[in-house]
Amino acid sequence: MTALFPEGAQEQREPKTGGPAGRPGFVAISHALAVVTVAVAAAVSGATGASAQNVITYPFVAGGEKPPAGYPEVAERLARAYVMVTLVARGDNITGDGGGDLHTGSGIVVGRAGYILTAAHIARGRKFAARITLRDGRTATGRVVAVDPRQEVALIKGPALPGMVPLTPRLAPPPKGTWLMAIGSPGKRWGVATLGRVRESDIGERLQYGAWGFDHAIEVGMEVRSGHSGGPVVDMRGRLVGLVASYE
Repeated sequence: MTALFPEGAQEQREPKTGGPAGRPGFVAISHALAVVTVAVAAAVSGATGASAQNVITYPFVAGGEKPPAGYPEVAERLARAYVMVTLVARGDNITGDGGGDLHTGSGIVVGRAGYILTAAHIARGRKFAARITLRDGRTATGRVVAVDPRQEVALIKGPALPGMVPLTPRLAPPPKGTWLMAIGSPGKRWGVATLGRVRESDIGERLQYGAWGFDHAIEVGMEVRSGHSGGPVVDMRGRLVGLVASYE
């Protein structure tokens, strides 16, 4: 895949995506990914730099509604399947020039071997590496192994991750009015949770923004920011609905 970034090491923000015009608070959830759940490995490898545990925060409850009962417990469950993902450009093999952080998004742990699902517009292409940040502050190095811009999904391979528990998928799209929760990394801040209700179970058209897009998007009235993209979205039973793919 052709990289869309310049060679320099200056950090860039995650590219802003866009939804249909005239839908303030629009968040599109890719549902096609929510079909895989596997056990985690008991072993650990490759993670370094442990520090104090990050705390989940809840700055956004869409529409000012009273949040649903039990949402902090759902967030704790969600956090055990979420990681912060920073895309990293590899430097020149000889000089090291041209490398550096590009942007930060989020990912979903889906396998015992350290596989992490994220949005295609976060991972971009196989020439990139990724830095994976865990709740306790440890980081691990991963690599982009697959990108499908037509379905807005990508796969990153990192080391086995201890204590991470993949989510059980919800196979049917949630009906209109269902409460959903997302978690992500806006402003490079780990664990920012947001709540909102489903507006449309399927917007009925293909969602396309630049090189990326997907079908059967779920529209949610939810406040998200740059850095939430690629992060998990669950219902109030903690079942994986999809990932944050597009917003405006």
